[in-house]
Amino acid sequence: MNAPFIWIILPILISILLIIFRRHRGVIVFSGLAICLLFAWSAWIVSFDQVIQLGTRTIKIGETLSVFGRDFVLSESERPVISLIYFINAFWILGAYYSKPTRLFVPYSILVVALLTAVIAVEPFLFAAVILELIVLLSVPLLAEPGQKSHKGALRYLAFQTLAMPFILFTSWMVTGVEAGPGDLELLSRAAALLGIGLTFSLAIFPFHSWIPMLAEESPPYLAAYIFFVFPLGVSLFALGLLDRFVWLRESGILISIVQILGGIMVFVGGFWAGVERHLGRILGFAAIMEIGYTLLSISLIEKNGLLIYFWLFIPRLLAYVLWAMSLSKINRDSNNNINFGNIRGVGLQSPFSSIGVLIGNFTLAGIPFLAAFPGRLVIWEALAKSSPIIASGTIIGSIALIVAGLRTLSVLFVSKPLPIKENSLKISPLSDSVISEDKMPLLETDSTDRLEKRIFLIENNWVNSIIWGLFFLLIIYVGNFPQFYIRILQNFLSVFEHFGQ
Repeated sequence: MNAPFIWIILPILISILLIIFRRHRGVIVFSGLAICLLFAWSAWIVSFDQVIQLGTRTIKIGETLSVFGRDFVLSESERPVISLIYFINAFWILGAYYSKPTRLFVPYSILVVALLTAVIAVEPFLFAAVILELIVLLSVPLLAEPGQKSHKGALRYLAFQTLAMPFILFTSWMVTGVEAGPGDLELLSRAAALLGIGLTFSLAIFPFHSWIPMLAEESPPYLAAYIFFVFPLGVSLFALGLLDRFVWLRESGILISIVQILGGIMVFVGGFWAGVERHLGRILGFAAIMEIGYTLLSISLIEKNGLLIYFWLFIPRLLAYVLWAMSLSKINRDSNNNINFGNIRGVGLQSPFSSIGVLIGNFTLAGIPFLAAFPGRLVIWEALAKSSPIIASGTIIGSIALIVAGLRTLSVLFVSKPLPIKENSLKISPLSDSVISEDKMPLLETDSTDRLEKRIFLIENNWVNSIIWGLFFLLIIYVGNFPQFYIRILQNFLSVFEHFGQ
């Protein structure tokens, strides 16, 4: 028995079983939730490369597994990261009960988190690019659902990620043996340039970001948000692994400066386009571009507690994404998959909780005080103000623009007059007294067609949904107002990375 088998191979096998038994949505969701929490808890408490006594049997958990001539190594220092990514996935699975994505989502998410663990473990490390490409290939069928009018976003996502891999793999070939003799500055410069191009494609760095808002518009909101969160997580963990293994990368002042500039540009561009956008899904996409920018900024500050900042952004981003995406999924279903401003006027009166969830997610990622992301944003702004005031100003402007997007959304959802519904477009449901529209707009409470004046407060009248929505809402408020407890846990978590950046 070894760690890669437990936290990589076993979850892959479990995901295959869940695909086979995916008919019962509730059972699959809570089974997946329990599985991820179990793997997260076990990675937190079980030390690798030690002997465990189980009754009369002894089990030694090794650190290495060989698969197809490649070694997968999970060391003791990587346990917290493994625990973190499985814990994060548990939150996404919990939100899936509310948002109701495709039944393949839960097994797919478990498969993805197992592959992310493989990204950390594979040796030589640069072959992690192949695993990231596998994650991309597996995600395309989910994003490009049958019956969609367009799959341009999913195809562009596939194209850019595929373009990235040759550059990264060629970098692997070039730097073979560099750690033993890093004196060839010309070779190192070329390798850094190629790696930078590869990561530019992979992380959707400006100007190669167009697939993100396109994917957010075409795909189900929850699935798109999951990709926006998980894939940059995988790529950034890959990038941090490179910085950890190749000291010359983080000692390259030019490379770090470029990363910082690109991060600032992405925050500014993402915020600006979100501020003028009229489609709720695309606003989420541009917010995701901003988050990638903040990830790059945290990496650029790696010598100034950047690692702390990098992980500090995780939980607020997770909470905001999940609440925003699952609330937007509800509005998307109610509006017949059309969430342009012109089609959702007054929806907040019909679905106030989902609408508030969209606004809270938006304002959280914008860095509004008292919400979860504000403490981390403040630390980044302060660090940038000392070293790069122009970049700091650009990020603040981007955040203000995202606030503007939230205020525009607020106006459309709650202030604007609802679109009139033609009487002849209504019919009585044969299963109830509710009135529904011919275009399958949401059911409304009524006894007759005069129900147009009545609005329901809706979390689908389901107490489980209410608890899930309320949990994410309260966590966002708590983390934003009482960050000390979260920071203490984070500092203990980062103690295993004390060697990093030294």
